[in-house]
Amino acid sequence: MFLINYYKNHKHNLDTIHENEIENNESNNIETQEEIEEKEIQEEIQEEIQQEIQEEIQQEIQEEIQQEIQEEEIQKTSTFNEDVVRRQGTIQSNSYFNHLNEIESSYYEHLKTALDYSYTSLKASLYFFVHGVFPDFYTDSGSHTISSLNSIILATKMVKNNTSTNTSTSTNTSTNTSTDIVNR
Repeated sequence: MFLINYYKNHKHNLDTIHENEIENNESNNIETQEEIEEKEIQEEIQEEIQQEIQEEIQQEIQEEIQQEIQEEEIQKTSTFNEDVVRRQGTIQSNSYFNHLNEIESSYYEHLKTALDYSYTSLKASLYFFVHGVFPDFYTDSGSHTISSLNSIILATKMVKNNTSTNTSTSTNTSTNTSTDIVNR
């Protein structure tokens, strides 16, 4: 029984101490009504500012995303249009000529390259003719021209075989190389 009384007294003392602490804290923390209202107003203002900032950021992000999407669509459209324009000659011409399908070239690209080769061959032919009449003139020019033309044709075939997916590069390479020989 002694223990029970001791426990009750001790518990009563603890409860009293706790109540006193709560009262002290409440008296220290009591704010005036004006201070509470001012804090609430400040919190509302801060919340509104944060919400406006978040909305502005979200709007900027959406605008950037839309701009990127538009740029991608423009790029895809322009790439598609360039490919259609580039291939249009190939599609129309290839239905008549199997050779153009084999070399993956349009009619006009093939025509230009063939004319360049023809001009270079004509130059070599003239070198040989003059050399035949006058043996001391153009002793090596005809054979060098034919050898160069052969190298260009073989290089063009190798490039086309190695990069069949990139037809414009190989066609431009052969055209530029043959043009260089013609201009010599």
